[in-house]
Amino acid sequence: CAGGESLYREAVEKELAEEMYLSEIEGDYDHGSTAHFPDFDRTKWQEVRRERHNDGPGWDFVVYRLKR
Repeated sequence: CAGGESLYREAVEKELAEEMYLSEIEGDYDHGSTAHFPDFDRTKWQEVRRERHNDGPGWDFVVYRLKR
């Protein structure tokens, strides 16, 4: 499979990525999509920045850096 989810999963699991820039949206959403950003071991990643946004559903822009 060459979809985005499998590429993200490989980059995170094999530690090919050193930083992640994520939008973390509050709530549970099911729009019928089968592709999702993979769960990751948060003990391996350090949160280095978080920006809180309260427009619409609450969400945060978060930067994670791989611990080495």
